Amino acid sequence: MAKSGDRNGFELLKRLASGGMGEVFVARKMGTADFEKRVALKLLLPHLTASSDSVKRFYAEARLAARMHHPNIVEIFDVGEAEGRPFIAMQLIEGLSLAQYLQHAKEQRLTMPLPIARAIAMAICEALAYAHDLKDAAGRPLKLVHRDVTPSNVLLSFNGAIQLTDFGIARVGDAGTRTGSVQGKAAYVAPEQLTQEVPVDARADLYSAAVTLYELITFDNPFRRKSQDETFAAILLGKPAPVRQHRPDVSVQMESALQRAMARKADQRFADATSFRKAFIDGPVASAPDLAEHLRLLVLPRAGAPEEPSSPVGTKSQVLRVTHSISVDVTPTPQRPLWPVWLAASLAVVVAAGLSLGALRQPLHTPNVEAVNEAPPPSPPLATPPPLAIVEPPAPVEPVTTPEPAARKPDQPRSVPSRPKPTPAPTGLQIGYLAADAVPWADVVVDGARVDRTPFSKYPLPAGRHEVLFTAPDGRSQVKSITIAEGTVTSLRVDFSSK
Repeated sequence: MAKSGDRNGFELLKRLASGGMGEVFVARKMGTADFEKRVALKLLLPHLTASSDSVKRFYAEARLAARMHHPNIVEIFDVGEAEGRPFIAMQLIEGLSLAQYLQHAKEQRLTMPLPIARAIAMAICEALAYAHDLKDAAGRPLKLVHRDVTPSNVLLSFNGAIQLTDFGIARVGDAGTRTGSVQGKAAYVAPEQLTQEVPVDARADLYSAAVTLYELITFDNPFRRKSQDETFAAILLGKPAPVRQHRPDVSVQMESALQRAMARKADQRFADATSFRKAFIDGPVASAPDLAEHLRLLVLPRAGAPEEPSSPVGTKSQVLRVTHSISVDVTPTPQRPLWPVWLAASLAVVVAAGLSLGALRQPLHTPNVEAVNEAPPPSPPLATPPPLAIVEPPAPVEPVTTPEPAARKPDQPRSVPSRPKPTPAPTGLQIGYLAADAVPWADVVVDGARVDRTPFSKYPLPAGRHEVLFTAPDGRSQVKSITIAEGTVTSLRVDFSSK
């Protein structure tokens, strides 16, 4: 435990993962006035601290991630150096990675409910659309490519949120991958990452997302083989079996969308993540509470399992004192209330959802083999859901309750308002949540402060009365008065379709 005087640092509580560049811990952030906050702390591996290139890459990841403020992307809180080791302090997500979800679902012989699959697909596509459209301070496109959209980098919160994480090998700009270097996990890389026939761009992420969704629906990665060479050959020469051969309940539209997103040639895929989302979402989308209930039912059968021991923190001192913090380049959105964003992150609020839809129990299709260079994800102790944070990928190969949480309307812009850098919230508040939707869409202002653009779910607000202003694209507006109750979600929906 930390000594009473050690109030400027991180107390390492548990190691979550270790990868090629860093290791991730559950940590307690300590500060003045007995301030404490649990975070996911990513530290550069000790032997890399002497490498200026490794340090630059580590901070480059932090600067890039800190620019992103989106409900489907893990938030960055702090960057700096502690006892000679660069660190990134991130939002701590209590839940499972999609890879862990797949493992548990296979063990219990469950099938993925399609509304849950659509919700996950929507979240991945929304995160990618935002990341791909990210611009620098001068308004120039960053041309960001994640390059590691895989089940281990999609996090499912026990509260129902879905978030994309780990931009550690993301590429910015037009620089291609150097010859002989493949970034990402073998079974999910796009063909052009192997052949370098064309520059790698956002369409490579759509390919990886489609492979991930294919595996989510069928529990079978279509390209994974016994060796890396065989896996790469399957990507370059093989043709995945149609999804409906595994899941006859999948619609022709969903199957067609996956096939197009996994096309061998990049120019045959969707132009962007929004187009992929619109093509894939063809039916009901699970709400946040639906997903939360689904995850609860998933872990209940193992509630009696003995808790797995925590990994040792692997350092002589469990407390790392912060030497300095580094300012990161972020562009705040004016008029955005800051304390709800901080509160949502600090409580690990990630939108709730589950299975009012029912987990269908039936035999599963067994995957071919485990992917090369991908160790099976560890099962977290499920009696008490463990914290889970950003997981460093293995070393590269080189290497709302809204009434209608369906896809965003066709005429709604894809852009998502930026979220400002979080600041501490007042203490002692009773918190409830607002979920809002509008036809076709609307900007939402609560008590005079801009909140978000519809649809959104579980936006934290103080318990009590609030005035909610909806403004449609044509300038028409509606004002609603609501009472937020502590710990509950209040839903609002307005319709501007009639003139």
